[in-house]
Amino acid sequence: MAQETFAQLWNKVLLYAPDTPVPIVQEAIKRTYRSITSDHYWSELRVDGEQLIPTTVGAGTVTVTQGSLSEVGVATGWTADFVGRQFAYGSLAPWYTIEAINTGTQTITLDRAFEMPTVVGTTYSIGQWYLEFPKDLRVLLYIRQRNNAWRITPHYYTQEYIDRVDPYRSSAGTPVCIVAAPSRIDPLDNTTIPRYELWPRVTTETLVMYRYYKIAELVNPTDMPIQVLKPEALIYGALKELAMYPGNGQKPNPLFNMDAYKMYKDAYDEAIQNSETSDIDRDQRMIDYNSAGLRYPMDLKYWQNHAF
Repeated sequence: MAQETFAQLWNKVLLYAPDTPVPIVQEAIKRTYRSITSDHYWSELRVDGEQLIPTTVGAGTVTVTQGSLSEVGVATGWTADFVGRQFAYGSLAPWYTIEAINTGTQTITLDRAFEMPTVVGTTYSIGQWYLEFPKDLRVLLYIRQRNNAWRITPHYYTQEYIDRVDPYRSSAGTPVCIVAAPSRIDPLDNTTIPRYELWPRVTTETLVMYRYYKIAELVNPTDMPIQVLKPEALIYGALKELAMYPGNGQKPNPLFNMDAYKMYKDAYDEAIQNSETSDIDRDQRMIDYNSAGLRYPMDLKYWQNHAF
């Protein structure tokens, strides 16, 4: 079957279940697609990106007021680019995220009230210590610094662990781990911005590269699922869900049938297996040069000399 739109898929499901309301069929397909794209690392959902971590700054002074969201700076040179970065009294945690800046009055608005004692004209630090990622991030695979190419994966460690070894976040330099940080709500549209913390923190301008798997959704009638996914997987997956729903007392579901559920589940499982096999084959296909006495992978010079 060729790739089909969301609308074409739900109309095919309706051929099997003509008495089922369209919204219920649509939701069954959406849930099926959401489950499929969460259970396998599909190559089409892999995204590469870069982010420039700015140098930590601390020019001028700031007056911090206990219980206030707004803190006022003097001779700081703050700009609108600082929104989303972290603010620290002195240079140590706790960190506050800057939600807004009034460049005219040199006032920053923090994400929560400053709870330490009021201090007039004190030192401060502002840096990008929580890295913000695209909102469609589902799983972060790794992040690496361009200058050393070390790959850091977000495994094993948590913020609670770092809180034990470096509660004030006094360590700075080359990161050795990355952990999930508290997410931030975008004040513009009230959506969630995923964030991660590099530890130790980076205080000088550094380019980092990252790879993640994105969230995939079917929303609009013209939306299409990933190409490698067999349409049968979504059709039979939706029918499998519908066959499990008994309906209610006033309106029983005519499609409710456990024998039909097993039939659709078997067809669904086969379509998923075929799709995953195709995806792995396309993503990880290797070239075998053993017959020529060569070993893969060859170095870059070999590929260049042989015009690959």
